[in-house]
Amino acid sequence: MSTIASTLTGRTLIRLALGGGFVLLLTSAVSTWVLYGQVEDHATERLALRTLERARVTERVLAQTVESHEAVRRAFLEKWPLYQGTETLRRFEQLFMRYPDGAIRNRPEISDGRKGATGWIRKREVVSDDLKRRFVLFFDLSQQYGPGMVVREDNLFFTSLPEQANMGYDPILYPDWILTIPPDFDQKNYEWGRVAYAPAQAGEGTRWAGPELDDSGGDAGLVFSVLTPLVYQGRHLATMASSNSVEGLLRRVLHHGANPLERQAGRLVLLRQDGRIIHDTQSVDGGGHLASALPLHTRILAATAQAPRLPLTGYDAEEDCYYAVARIEGPGWLAATVLPGRVVQAEALSQAQWALWAGALALVLLLSVFAAVLRRRIAQPLGELTRAAERVAAGDEGVRLPAGRPDELGRLAQAFNDMAAKVARRDAALRQDKADIEAALAEVRRTEERWRAMTENASDMIVVMDPEGAIRYASPSVERFLGRPAASLLGHPALDLVHPEDQARLAPLITQPTGQAVEFRAQRADGEWRSLESVASDLRGHPAVGGQVLNIRDITDQLQAEAELARQRDALHQSEKLAALGGLLAGVAHELNNPLAVVVGRSCQLEASLADAGQRDTAGAIRRAAERCARIVKTFLAMARQQPPGGKPPTSTLSSWEPWKCWATACVPAAWRCGPASSPACRRCRPTVTSWARCSSTCSPMPNTPWRKWTACGN
Repeated sequence: MSTIASTLTGRTLIRLALGGGFVLLLTSAVSTWVLYGQVEDHATERLALRTLERARVTERVLAQTVESHEAVRRAFLEKWPLYQGTETLRRFEQLFMRYPDGAIRNRPEISDGRKGATGWIRKREVVSDDLKRRFVLFFDLSQQYGPGMVVREDNLFFTSLPEQANMGYDPILYPDWILTIPPDFDQKNYEWGRVAYAPAQAGEGTRWAGPELDDSGGDAGLVFSVLTPLVYQGRHLATMASSNSVEGLLRRVLHHGANPLERQAGRLVLLRQDGRIIHDTQSVDGGGHLASALPLHTRILAATAQAPRLPLTGYDAEEDCYYAVARIEGPGWLAATVLPGRVVQAEALSQAQWALWAGALALVLLLSVFAAVLRRRIAQPLGELTRAAERVAAGDEGVRLPAGRPDELGRLAQAFNDMAAKVARRDAALRQDKADIEAALAEVRRTEERWRAMTENASDMIVVMDPEGAIRYASPSVERFLGRPAASLLGHPALDLVHPEDQARLAPLITQPTGQAVEFRAQRADGEWRSLESVASDLRGHPAVGGQVLNIRDITDQLQAEAELARQRDALHQSEKLAALGGLLAGVAHELNNPLAVVVGRSCQLEASLADAGQRDTAGAIRRAAERCARIVKTFLAMARQQPPGGKPPTSTLSSWEPWKCWATACVPAAWRCGPASSPACRRCRPTVTSWARCSSTCSPMPNTPWRKWTACGN
């Protein structure tokens, strides 16, 4: 006792306890004790009625959901046989599509959950025709019955069995859930999912799950689910469910009356019989998570288990509160209303105002005494300490306090002086450390700037890819090569940019890079395919990189130049072959011209000189064959000169056979002629022909050629 009295705190507390305790006990104890019993009985009676009313309202609210489920279940059983045709499969393709992440969702133009039903099928699920038909039926039922249930703040959705698929209408709780739900979302990770996929028999009733936080989308907080199995001819096809926000349920259940006692009795506790908390207005944090079960909940459940009937009322002395418990038929929950003891005490004090006024007066006296003591004994020394601390905070490290008092404030002053000295020493050390750190940071910034300047101005693309093949970094030069901003590639698989024919070849190199140059094709933003060459450096073990570094350059122009060079080389080779072939053809034609000229001339003479018709026909056949050979030779010469056969040949060639025809028809006796004469030379020569030599020398167009020799022989 002497130790407590020697301290400032002890002496202050003794004075407060003696003065304040005597006044408060004297003015309020008698009146409160008399009225407390009556107020307690009246309050617990009203509490029981209020709890029973809340339980019945909750039953009616939940019964509406169950009745709606029964109507939808009957509609499902009636319509299911009508959805077995191929038209249902075509509707599925019109309503849904597979997204890039592998999951099947509504097509983008009908994916707004605020306007209609939306659905999702987990990736890698086998989408059979039976599932497609069920999904279309779920869509139609959600469109038909969903809006009516939303009016009562209920949603409507269906889970298909055994597939991981979900379809529903929910414009309030989770309107964008199909856009935010992961493609591999597992519904069985939640209690409602496990309850929905549990086997069911025909005629089985409604199931209940929750509450829990569903992170598939939205921000509904705690939700509980009402689930009804859909069994057709003994087969559990799906489970229909409605997710209800606990807060929404409470808004419909809680009705605060005008009575002050009812307004303050706002703590509602919903419990499951297995001990789980559904809701407690004083044990749910701001994020909507349930706190761990309180001892009060355990004691309420224990009292309910021992009670012969409900509603039950009681008092918990440990938390100074009154409670009443009633059962909610259907889910079998327990509704408890908790009334703090201070509410009953407040009502008692309101009925005994004279006692409360006395207590208030005593409190004022106590506060006056308390203020006077604190001002003299504590406030003044603490003011000096505060001012000294402010000076230290302002940078005055030489401030000190007098430390001659033997009590706590004296020791506090001594500690403050020691602390000020240590702060001065530590401040000097911190300034030095700060200078060193700033120098190190400056060097780091310079290093980063150098690295950024090199990567941003490099002619090649630099890409860092994580072990899974996703792009973690892309240099700005990517936009110059591929027409895409570097930021738009981050997080996307690198193989998405590669041509489909090259993906199978490049996929093994993501996990086992070889370090060798690899060629592949990548698509620009405008759709053009470019040929690239990449060299990978495996830095997955490097703590600062943690992936593969790819140096990529565009070799499209190089490959096109090489292809053009090869084409020109082939064209040159072909031209040389044609030139050699032309020389050969020219030589052959030249060598054949002279013999053919002799054959044509002699055959014409022979045809004109023969009297026998059969022999003339034979000579004519020889002439025609020789003329055909002449045309072939003419074609060879045209090919050798690279001009079409119909072109006009040079005048110096011997390939023109028209003069020979003229000579053969006009310069022979009339009885030997092969045919009519047409050229002026032939008409000029015909009347004066007396011998072969004269005809030859007169009609030959080229007297200096071998023809001349031939006519001399004829003479």
